[in-house]
Amino acid sequence: MFNNGRTMHSARTRLLSKRAVRTKTETVDMTAGWLRLALKQAARSPCRYRVGAVLAKGRRVLAQSSNRYRNHPGVDFRNATFHAEEMILRRARIPKGAIVYVARVNNAGVPMLARPCSRCQRALTSGGAKRVFYTTAAGPRLLVLG
Repeated sequence: MFNNGRTMHSARTRLLSKRAVRTKTETVDMTAGWLRLALKQAARSPCRYRVGAVLAKGRRVLAQSSNRYRNHPGVDFRNATFHAEEMILRRARIPKGAIVYVARVNNAGVPMLARPCSRCQRALTSGGAKRVFYTTAAGPRLLVLG
């Protein structure tokens, strides 16, 4: 027992609950950070619709890419695609617990709606993604995949 009469068990429970609260706050901060990184990727895109995607697990970036033209040297002609979501799928496999962040910007750099299209949703689902955060004009949204 501690000096104030509490048992070790109750002190440990309080400590674990404080860690859980801190983890939720860190998760919100990390989501905002990964979306900022996806916005930077989108700003680098040469395409008309500038979209960027980041694949992250915990505090680690596994892949990042922007959408590309079909004739870009990094896009092979057998799989001629330019969606950012599919580019990150080619760069890394999606491990369990990884989250995809997708962002789109207009010419002024303002975040726009970046919900993945149905083809990208199918590709992300078959790749193993369970959650996708994407930007909207009102703020980030979460998409839970099948």
